[in-house]
Amino acid sequence: MDQHSIDQLCKHWPAEVITHEDIATYVTSGESTVFTQAMRRGLEDARAKQFDRQIKIDNHPKKMWAIRNADHWVAIKNNDALRREAQKARPHGSMLTASAIMAAVTSGEEEAVL
Repeated sequence: MDQHSIDQLCKHWPAEVITHEDIATYVTSGESTVFTQAMRRGLEDARAKQFDRQIKIDNHPKKMWAIRNADHWVAIKNNDALRREAQKARPHGSMLTASAIMAAVTSGEEEAVL
């Protein structure tokens, strides 16, 4: 895992919160959905903060991080607001991988894909 991947994810991800699964999928180029300690350290170095609870997205509890405006997001207790923010990365229930979403947003094709 390299810090550059984490920094790019924190800068360009279409939502200010993200799931463990999306972090792992992007950082490993789709090879794994396992969230590692190295990923945790990289996110902490990027000033991201992990939520103290899981948030249900599509009826599945997910571990999540606030990757931008972290203090704001971790203070929010309303799970609906967090869910809405997380779904900005997949506004139409897109089944795109995290890598595909990042490719779209960094190439300027976000509107066509998302």
